[in-house]
Amino acid sequence: MDIAQPTSDGRPATQLHSRNDELFARRKELSDRIAELRAKAEAGEIDEVSEAALRQDERELDDLTSEITAANYGLVRRYVAMFTFRSSQHSEDFQSAGKVGLLWAIASYDPARASFAS
Repeated sequence: MDIAQPTSDGRPATQLHSRNDELFARRKELSDRIAELRAKAEAGEIDEVSEAALRQDERELDDLTSEITAANYGLVRRYVAMFTFRSSQHSEDFQSAGKVGLLWAIASYDPARASFAS
């Protein structure tokens, strides 16, 4: 589904797509590096410097995931508003479910397949 609306902070959607591409490219780099360092750790071949780098990369990946979530949460709010326009009684439940779905989408996203915010 292609939604050509501005983001919640007023930026055009094309800027969000570009920013998402940058964030996900960085996320892919971090994920690959973390996988490599974890493999070294499991093989018992990790030194203190690499172990510190692994912890730093894991923190950075968490921060990056939070940034991606914040940048795309407007889409969740927009859909919640569409589904709860008559009654906002369950909007918090929908927002919680939407956030879980967004986190799942971020974790399983493959940049080689398509743009994230399309």
